[in-house]
Amino acid sequence: MSSAIPIIGLLGFVLGILPLAALAFFSPGLGSEKSWGVAVFAAGVATLILLLLSARKRPLFWVFAVVQGLMLAAVLFETFSDGRLYIGT
Repeated sequence: MSSAIPIIGLLGFVLGILPLAALAFFSPGLGSEKSWGVAVFAAGVATLILLLLSARKRPLFWVFAVVQGLMLAAVLFETFSDGRLYIGT
C-alpha cells in the first residue's frame, strides 16, 4: 500500500493541476463554480497530503508539493481577496 501513495499523489497532481489553474486564473473563485470548484479544491488538498507523505522518502516530491500548495493558495486568494488573479473576460 505504501508504494501506491506516491503513484496516486503524482497522478492526482498531473490530472489536477490544470483544473486548479483554471480555478485560480480563469474563474472568479470557488463561489462561482459551485460543486465543481469545491470538488476540484478538495481533490487538490487530498493530493497535497499524498505528495507530502511521499516527499518524506522521495525529495523530488517536495517540488510537486510546493507547486500544488501554491496553486491551492492561488485559488483561495482568488476566492477571498479583493485582488484578482482572474484573467478571463
